Amino acid sequence: MNITLEEYEQLKKKNEELVSKMKRLTKMLKSSVMKKDMEYLLNILIPDVNEDSSLPYDVFFEINGRCLEFGELLKIVALLVKTNRCDLAFYISRKYTSEDNIKSTVLSEETIEDFQLALNRLVKEIVGQKNIEEIHLLILFEILSYKDNHEFLTEFEIMFDRYIDELITACSITRNDYWLVKLLFVIWNNAHNTVLKKYFDYLYDRRLLINRMITESNMNLWGMLADYSGYELSVKKSQSKKHSRVEVPKIIPLTKKNDEISNSNKQNTENWKNLSDLRTFGYEVTNKTDEERRNALNNALMNIHPSRVISHISWLLKNSYKKDGIVGDFSKSIKAYETDLQYLEGIINRNI
Repeated sequence: MNITLEEYEQLKKKNEELVSKMKRLTKMLKSSVMKKDMEYLLNILIPDVNEDSSLPYDVFFEINGRCLEFGELLKIVALLVKTNRCDLAFYISRKYTSEDNIKSTVLSEETIEDFQLALNRLVKEIVGQKNIEEIHLLILFEILSYKDNHEFLTEFEIMFDRYIDELITACSITRNDYWLVKLLFVIWNNAHNTVLKKYFDYLYDRRLLINRMITESNMNLWGMLADYSGYELSVKKSQSKKHSRVEVPKIIPLTKKNDEISNSNKQNTENWKNLSDLRTFGYEVTNKTDEERRNALNNALMNIHPSRVISHISWLLKNSYKKDGIVGDFSKSIKAYETDLQYLEGIINRNI
């Protein structure tokens, strides 16, 4: 077969690219560790143990001992899930997120991009399991529920938006709403309301299946989340041969009247963003009782994600600490802000 000189040059160039790529892959292979070898090494160094003892894990943690950045934790947990050590992945994720062993990240374009890649890799590793189990979801929610993730809210929003189908499917494995309602609450806590609305749009398209999963114990929480997303949870009575009255919850779009309320709430949220202040909803510490401040906070929580409210009050508390004793007595303000932060964290812990 005859080829032209131009075709020959193109083939030569492609061949050189393939040879170069093969050299790189060969070099990577020599320095890499096989998955089975890594599993073997981990099983020898840190044996899998039962629930009655966590000694090998504790020993490992004491030996390592150092704080990690959030992105570093995500990478480690993803690798442990990949090597079938979910027991260790769960232990490490809980140990670091619950005991303030995560250090602050110096934000830059590079660190934010690295965090986004690490977060996507972890979520993909978990929701991509062929046979996903509850241990995978326990690991996932240890990470998603980390209370000091305010630096990366945008990255969480992108991830939630990207993996709607995978996350909802994974959280439906138990055929009840336990994991699903946790997922929706975490999204409400960490993302803009447009993201949560996308999830309810998705659920509404599959409402025949989802409606059967809604349990009575979570009815109020479903109602609050649905209302925030432009939907409502309608509970109708139906007749049955076995029971005279049966409650059947249904996710349905809001009526026009309720749409106006939703738009009003959205406008309130935008006002808060513009002012960067909770006073829009009546929150302040001067001449306000604990009950009055909590009522204002409850009003704010219907319009603003809890993480943003906590972040703002934390900022106010930090400023009060700086001013106390220098420009006046801020001890009452400090006590009020600390009390309100405990109240907010209690709300979140009860629902996660």
